[in-house]
Amino acid sequence: LPTAFKARFQGDSLGESRTNADGVIGHIQIGRKAKADLELEVNATQFTVVEAKLGAPLSPSTSNVKFFDQAARNVACMAEVLGRANVEPSALQRLDFIVLAPHYSIEKGAFSKEMELDSIRSKVKRRVAEYEGQLDEWYSSQFEPAIESVRLHSLSWESALEWIGSHKAEAAEKLDEFYKLCLDFN
Repeated sequence: LPTAFKARFQGDSLGESRTNADGVIGHIQIGRKAKADLELEVNATQFTVVEAKLGAPLSPSTSNVKFFDQAARNVACMAEVLGRANVEPSALQRLDFIVLAPHYSIEKGAFSKEMELDSIRSKVKRRVAEYEGQLDEWYSSQFEPAIESVRLHSLSWESALEWIGSHKAEAAEKLDEFYKLCLDFN
């Protein structure tokens, strides 16, 4: 996913590269401009980014910015994707950021703080302020509409496997075995 927080000059300590999403669901194109480039299709109605976790929490920082956690970074990158496509977030039928994690992690609240709209909003606003006005327009015209429309979810691996099992029992058995191994070996 592209970022609005690009380096302004070589060696810019504020700059960051694209973020690698664990999964993206929706009406997208990948690689049209460059190998790792993701764009929304013209008539997109869904854009969902998934961050998959097993034993680890969301990353609390990026390499250069210690307060900019993984949830804030992903949602900011989603806003950048929407802006580049000139898509109004409210025009989408689905705009979601999902953390896919073990049930026990969700239940103990491992992601709840980072997955609050106010937390994401304040971290992105603080990040924008570091650019001393250069990203103020981006924040108001791209990020704010996105944060107003995005739905934040935590979804358990167990519920996803249960849903798969109700549709494809054989595949679910194999995936469930694999999931248990992942938990055992993290």
